[in-house]
Amino acid sequence: MKRRLMAFMLISVQLGFGTFGKGFKAVAEEPVGNTATVEIQVRDWNDNPVTDAVVEVRKDGEIEYSGVTASVGLIEFSLPYPQFVNVDEEEAEIIREFSLGIPYPNPTEGRLGVGLSLPAGAGDLRVEVYNVLGQRVYEETAGGLSPGRYQLKLALKGLGVGMYFLKVEDDIGDLAVRRFVNLGSSVGRVGLSIAQLDGGRSKPAAPGDVYEFLAYVGKEGAVAELPDGSTYKLKSGFAREIVTIRGDTTLVLRLENNPLAVLGTVYGVDGAPVQGIRVWIYDSSSEDTVEAVTGPDGGYKLYPVHPMQGASLSAEDPEGRYYKKDIETGYILLSENDVHIDIYLEPTGARPPEGGGEMPQGVITIELVSSSYKVAEPSETGGTFETGQQADIVLSWFGFNYSGGPLMFNHPAGIATDGERLILADTRNNRILIWSELPQGNEPPDIVLGQEDFYSNEPGIGPDKLNWPIGVATDGQHLLVADTYNNRVLIWNDFPTENGQPADLVLGAPDLYTRVTGPILGPEDRTSAFWPWGLWTDGERLIVTCPGRAAVLIWKDFPTQNNQPADLILTEDVGFGTPRVVACDGEHLLVGDHNPKVEGAQGGV
Repeated sequence: MKRRLMAFMLISVQLGFGTFGKGFKAVAEEPVGNTATVEIQVRDWNDNPVTDAVVEVRKDGEIEYSGVTASVGLIEFSLPYPQFVNVDEEEAEIIREFSLGIPYPNPTEGRLGVGLSLPAGAGDLRVEVYNVLGQRVYEETAGGLSPGRYQLKLALKGLGVGMYFLKVEDDIGDLAVRRFVNLGSSVGRVGLSIAQLDGGRSKPAAPGDVYEFLAYVGKEGAVAELPDGSTYKLKSGFAREIVTIRGDTTLVLRLENNPLAVLGTVYGVDGAPVQGIRVWIYDSSSEDTVEAVTGPDGGYKLYPVHPMQGASLSAEDPEGRYYKKDIETGYILLSENDVHIDIYLEPTGARPPEGGGEMPQGVITIELVSSSYKVAEPSETGGTFETGQQADIVLSWFGFNYSGGPLMFNHPAGIATDGERLILADTRNNRILIWSELPQGNEPPDIVLGQEDFYSNEPGIGPDKLNWPIGVATDGQHLLVADTYNNRVLIWNDFPTENGQPADLVLGAPDLYTRVTGPILGPEDRTSAFWPWGLWTDGERLIVTCPGRAAVLIWKDFPTQNNQPADLILTEDVGFGTPRVVACDGEHLLVGDHNPKVEGAQGGV
């Protein structure tokens, strides 16, 4: 059987021998090695075949095979994989009824999983996603499925934030619909994978071999062929998939038309930006260099046109005022976002003279490297995985439970001020940063909430912990934080003055140590602050937007008790879909809704 595997649709079906049902009995074979033919199709973002694209096949970080695509965008590799062996068919589970499980996680930040039972007689599947206006925003079909239990996984890029309905139907008339809330990115495409679970017609003798497939436009460029036969030149593009090979496979890699940038600012040890510094990336494997010179703000921006493994980022002052700096970047471009790396240079007079001597008085030497990428060190961890097992390394960040410091923000969201102080929700560092005076430059904050210090970023639940805080508000006396992933709003009755200072009150939970996950009882439920986002207060009233329940909660009098219910609730009945931003002048109320339930509206106030 030949299995088709696409970048945006994965049909992962177990291979076996014989027929499905009672009475067939097979003897398990000894596991031996097999060779799979992997056909790779490289296409551009408009699904046109791409010639001369570079394709690499990697295993355990090392290049196993490489080549360039032919005139129709194709290339083939022969890869080893473990043999499949039969199981006793009498022990195989027979599925008699169609069923679709509960989607999880829900709400989701861009990835959704749901279990599926496919009965005998069904072989084709249709998967559709609808928005709250009843518009179909995604559809895909899968054929040749055998009866059994499956896991459906959807990558929801491109849908945008809001409530959606998942409809799954087989070819014998069975169907089910499930509702979910997406909170992820609106950039990209929706993708579907379907994997058959154990209990089908066969089981692998080994877990399979995991390969990493890369396709990109190299230094010489590539060519895309349009449907009318004409062509155009590609100067950049990149695609990546990680696949477990268990048989013949067809893989489609679609190049993205958004080349990532490596950017940042070059500073002196005094924190001032430095102009005129040459910054470059050099990849020894391809002998490729991209470079730039910092401007008056010390900023630089580099555009590598293909992946660079083990590339080094260097900064050098042509005037000799600073020592040269080299930073190992790991694997550039294996990210969905730009890579931000700030560089701090040491003045040439800050080191002792050659041959010894004393440091000049009054000069402080600071060595600080701000890099979003680290090289993974080899690990001795082996064997099988266990539930709750901790990871050995972290990619695309500095380390476990490490924020990067007081001035390294990770997806900053809400911001507020009372005219004297500045408050910032550093969302993915699980902390709130406070400047006691409005900063006049690149100044570090004075106070951090949600963490003990400026260098940790562990999420948690409790009066002094946060998990994905997004919204902040203050009237100059109170401080309010939308602790979004904990489904609650925290209130400090007096403005905090110490690191890690605990909150005084909580809304959306009975106490400061509980995370409420549901159920939401409807408009009569005025306490559940599910996925709180935007906040507004004047010290007398409070308004909270909750996209997770498509509602806006209003307290006419400022809350004074834990879990105090709101006085008013605005819900889907007034047309809300995903209300997030809120503003008020004390008389008029404005709500920014990404998915209003108004005919013809695509988002607005």
